[in-house]
Amino acid sequence: MLSEESIYQEILKIRAQDKNSSCVDCFTANPEFISVTFGIFICQSCAKKHLMLGPSISRVISLTSNLSSEDLISIQSGGNSALLTFFNYYKISSFPIEYKYCTSAATFYQDMLKHISKGQDYPKDLLSIYEGQTLYHKIQENAYGIIEVEFNQNNQNPNLLNQNNLPESNPIPENSSSISSFFKNIGDNINNTFETVASTPLSTYFNNIITGLNIATNQIEIEIKEVGKDISNIFTE
Repeated sequence: MLSEESIYQEILKIRAQDKNSSCVDCFTANPEFISVTFGIFICQSCAKKHLMLGPSISRVISLTSNLSSEDLISIQSGGNSALLTFFNYYKISSFPIEYKYCTSAATFYQDMLKHISKGQDYPKDLLSIYEGQTLYHKIQENAYGIIEVEFNQNNQNPNLLNQNNLPESNPIPENSSSISSFFKNIGDNINNTFETVASTPLSTYFNNIITGLNIATNQIEIEIKEVGKDISNIFTE
């Protein structure tokens, strides 16, 4: 079992990688906080907004807190690049923090990261872009207010968090087909996706999704052009 110091040093190494060196929400350099729920690095200003959502939506800790092995695994399995790729797909990256982390897409990602962190398959299809942009959690008006949080040693204020927890709506319905079948339907030839995803950074995983979508889109464009040629030939004959 890793010591607290070893975990801290490993977290610092991960923060130095790729997009982890800046806040996932505002791109401020050298973020000092982590949302364990999403496996991301965030700055103090954005951490305050995450705290307003409550720990059931985004559990926030600082890099100097007593980090657990589970916290480390969450960061190793996720990372800023992975979340940005996922949010970009659903076109919610530029949405306010108080909104995008309450969407169905964010809830889907949160649940998927839990499974991947444990090396488990995730048995749900990706949501459509429209479904992903819809709210999964109700947003209270005071969630948009500006509050000042006095960060204690654990960077959590239980009273504040309890007052600002956002109620959950109906859960996302189970799908009978797996997410891997979705990839096959869009022409992605990833083999044994969920047998290897636990050891693959989510950023690479979602880049494969985007690649598959691009391949499918290009194929559609080619087919449309071919149809257009056929129609032209009909009228010129």
